[in-house]
Amino acid sequence: MNLFQLLSLKLWKKKKKLKEREEDDEIRVKPLLLIQFGTPRSATTLQYEALCGAACLVFGAQEIDCIYGDFLQMNKPFERITVIKLHSRDKLEEILRLYEPDRIWMFATSRDGGNNRISTGQYLQEEFRSNVSFIQIQHFESLGRRGFYVVRDLTNTPLNLTVAQVDAVTEFARFWEILRRCCGAQMSHDYRFRLT
Repeated sequence: MNLFQLLSLKLWKKKKKLKEREEDDEIRVKPLLLIQFGTPRSATTLQYEALCGAACLVFGAQEIDCIYGDFLQMNKPFERITVIKLHSRDKLEEILRLYEPDRIWMFATSRDGGNNRISTGQYLQEEFRSNVSFIQIQHFESLGRRGFYVVRDLTNTPLNLTVAQVDAVTEFARFWEILRRCCGAQMSHDYRFRLT
């Protein structure tokens, strides 16, 4: 075997491995619900907004609904992939009773560094369903250290985001964070006073 054939064979094997990996990385079962759950003031909205953006990139924006679910009326079933943000434990219990666990991907936020079982979501698995598992738990303390870059942690989820998709979600989070602080409910009191 000459050098050209050897290099061609190595390249062919590399391409074959890459193709197999891409096939393995595909999402096997699409979720029906991506639920973001956490206590208020634990960066739930950042995780929720990042999930909505990531889901739109992965599944297509026309296939996704993003809703705040605490006041959601459960009078009809979800028909499209839906990202739901919840603070209400009662509403979460209601949703978990209605849908199969293999169609639910749970994401949570915690405000105590993961030391308290109640805020990390462990109690959900113990009290609601042991077969509902959390895809990601975002700790508030890491948000303090890393800022909006915590959304890059979505790469390690079944969403299988590409590098370009993670970059897009990160850029979205960056500008969303600026708008939220300058013009939203979380602008500083001093700045709000100056505007009035």
